[in-house]
Formats: sequence, structure tokens, C-alpha cells
Amino acid sequence: MKETAHAIRTFPITSGEWTPIIAPINCDYYAILGTVGGVAVIHSTDPDNPQAQHVLGSGGWYALVVPKSKFSGREYRYQTSETVVYVKSTGGDDQVIIEFIY
Repeated sequence: MKETAHAIRTFPITSGEWTPIIAPINCDYYAILGTVGGVAVIHSTDPDNPQAQHVLGSGGWYALVVPKSKFSGREYRYQTSETVVYVKSTGGDDQVIIEFIY
């Protein structure tokens, strides 16, 4: 079955560099479901701006589920291959689990 309504992906992350999370499908929403190893993550809309970062504690999750703007002129909030958020680990190497939702 082809993923069209939602897709789950894991992305390798480190504590040293920001990992861009790239949409594998056209989508309006995404959720950070956690990490494979259970470490906390930092997510950011702008990794160069400390004011645009938030620590998501171990075992926590985050979802962007706000209504899509009708003024964007786009069918989807995020197009396939666009960066939706940046993530890094607070404690070494791990994998973050993200769900993308149409």
C-alpha cells in the first residue's frame, strides 16, 4: 500500500548538529513521536535563533496540527522534500521518529 494520507519515518540525529526533517509526502501536519533510544530532543524552526527552539523531554511528543492557512496559495502546508523542522539530540546519537500527516 502506498503512503498517501500519512507516513512514519526515522531520522538519525546527534547532539552536535541540527538534522533537517524532510517531508516524504505532501502534508499539512507533522508529529515528533519520540526517539528510538528515549533521549530528549530539541526542535527548532530556525536553528540559528535560540528563541525558536524547544526541548522536548524524554518520553514526550509534539504535533503541529493547526489549521492550514487559506492564504498560502498552496494545496499543502509542506511539499514533498521540504524541511518541516530541525531536530537534534540532547544526549548523543539516536533516531527521532516523525509522522507526517496529509
